[in-house]
Amino acid sequence: MNAFDNSQYKQMRLTPSLSGENLLSRRKYNMLMCGTVLWGIIVDVIICAAMRDMIYSMYFLPVVIVYFAVTIISTIIIHKSDSAVISFAAFTALAAAMGMLLAAIVTQYTTGSVLQAFVHTGIVCLLMSLMASSFPDFFLKLGRGLFFALLAALAIEIIFGLILGGGIYLTSIAMVFIFSGYFGYDLVRAQQYIPTADNAVDSAADLYVDIVNLFIRLLYLFGNRN
Repeated sequence: MNAFDNSQYKQMRLTPSLSGENLLSRRKYNMLMCGTVLWGIIVDVIICAAMRDMIYSMYFLPVVIVYFAVTIISTIIIHKSDSAVISFAAFTALAAAMGMLLAAIVTQYTTGSVLQAFVHTGIVCLLMSLMASSFPDFFLKLGRGLFFALLAALAIEIIFGLILGGGIYLTSIAMVFIFSGYFGYDLVRAQQYIPTADNAVDSAADLYVDIVNLFIRLLYLFGNRN
């Protein structure tokens, strides 16, 4: 799931490249995709561990500004580049930016809550993977609906959360369902794309963003604050 992942971009990923890029076997394609997602999670864990104490001495606003700047630029590069190496480098930058944001978030919760949210995220992703492999056509139909549901939830969260000071709990529940659906949708879409190394990295970026957002929402809903 990505704001830059429009229909034209998706069609390019479904069309064999004219540059003669070597195609991977579906097994190698999936291994590269899963390995890239795992790499993003490892980067997050390292940054969270390194910055967990440091984050207290930092201002939150600069972290947010850096996060949005790096995230937007990295996402554009990932989805515009035809090079797996460039996309992977941009993905690593994206994971680092996400790691900074996560470091600022996890410091507000107990270690047990963070580990619990991590495990629950893995369980949800596993269940959605099984469902996506069993009902791929159903998940493919969810794309447009999930997009508008996400926009609606974000709008409600901004209005009631930031302006009126409430309603974030309910929108977080909605976000759990939305990003769970997006994980299944992106997983099915990933299997439709031409099995190139660049498409594997691009698909991994989509899944990684779903996982991180799902983790944040589960942590908010069920975590115990320090």
